[in-house]
Amino acid sequence: MLASLPLECGDWEGTSLDMDSEELRITEASGAVLRRYRHRLSGDSVTLLLLAGRPGPISVHPPTACYQARGYRLNDEPRKFTFDDGSRNHEVLVAEFLNPAGFSEDRVGITWCWTADGHWTAPENPRLEFADESALIKLYITWDRGGDSSSLETSIPQEFFHSFKDGFKEHLFHEVSPPDSVVERLLER
Repeated sequence: MLASLPLECGDWEGTSLDMDSEELRITEASGAVLRRYRHRLSGDSVTLLLLAGRPGPISVHPPTACYQARGYRLNDEPRKFTFDDGSRNHEVLVAEFLNPAGFSEDRVGITWCWTADGHWTAPENPRLEFADESALIKLYITWDRGGDSSSLETSIPQEFFHSFKDGFKEHLFHEVSPPDSVVERLLER
């Protein structure tokens, strides 16, 4: 079901990517989607990773652990950022990582958050917050910061997040009640 998410999100066109089978095994996800999206007009690109599964495994493995295990250096502590969509706020965590090669121009921005009902949030303790859910979805959005001198928050691909979250909610949560049944369907193979 995750794989059936549309490849188009507003002005963003997606391409499916292959996820390393060992990385997927480590996440303990029941379903995963890895895509690169490119903005038709600006040429900006982001990489999206969605993981679905049981709350325990999906609530852990933040990029602060995974990226650092690959040698990336955390540039600053993760902080919360709120997207306002006019009716409901969505929270993400955001951080910047430096390439293991140590080049100052090789920087990656990452946002991550979770949902069990289409509303994205970044709680202090996701494992505790989502313990009662039957299933959970985690979203990562990464983008190249390169020589971007703007603040990390300014560089967040907000347009992509809004296009994606609207399409995601429309695609997965439009007719089903309660929301748990949507996430449960994601886990079915």
